[in-house]
Amino acid sequence: MSKVYKSKQKTHTDSIWGAPIKDPNPIVDLQDLMDIELNKKVYGVREALSLLDEEFKEFLPKKHSIKYFFKSYNQIFYELSKDNHRELMTKSMNYAYPDGYKNPRIIEKEDIIQELKDLQKEIDSTEREHFFFKNGGFMMDISFKDSPEGIFSSGGQVYYIQSSKKREIKDYQTYLNLKKRIRKKLGDIDDREFIIFVSALTLDGIPNGPDINVLKEVYLSSFEINIYPQTIEEYEPLEEKEGEYNTNQQKY
Repeated sequence: MSKVYKSKQKTHTDSIWGAPIKDPNPIVDLQDLMDIELNKKVYGVREALSLLDEEFKEFLPKKHSIKYFFKSYNQIFYELSKDNHRELMTKSMNYAYPDGYKNPRIIEKEDIIQELKDLQKEIDSTEREHFFFKNGGFMMDISFKDSPEGIFSSGGQVYYIQSSKKREIKDYQTYLNLKKRIRKKLGDIDDREFIIFVSALTLDGIPNGPDINVLKEVYLSSFEINIYPQTIEEYEPLEEKEGEYNTNQQKY
């Protein structure tokens, strides 16, 4: 037979207000305490590895999406200092553009300039024609026309017209070879009848081209002649230094 302990004493407060009596010493059935069953489930090693969670995912930090990042960034945008914005921008720019950032408008401008340069080079590569004197002709100062001595021995300068520029022939043999090539089917002719004699003023009005020292230099491209006195290495289309005449422009 189980022993039962119970206190029947009431408090003063409970007696006055008629509140339900709260027994400070409730009845405890010792038999019930003795009848509690304790169960423990035991896992084997293999079963424990397959069923029990060893990663403790509950303690891992919560993952946030990119959308969440920008939402938070926009919410605190004006709370961040300018230094914070500069730091974020610098890091982003360095990561997104490791070779350096260029404004799209600057890239577009550079592309247009390059197109203009290519177009200018194409123009500078086209053979030009003088208004009055055809390419392939020979010219000389008229003051030497009636000289009894030879053209070169008299100190005169003979010019060959190419792409509307006059090119001085520096060697007499080169002059003879060039004359022979041009007169190949027409036969020999006196220099005074072969050369066009003009005034010094007219000669000065024709732009200079590169000199001809040997016959093969006659085969320079129109591009090289047109950009003279610039060389191919020095050539820079659309560039004109202050106070200098633009040699790529034709004048008469």
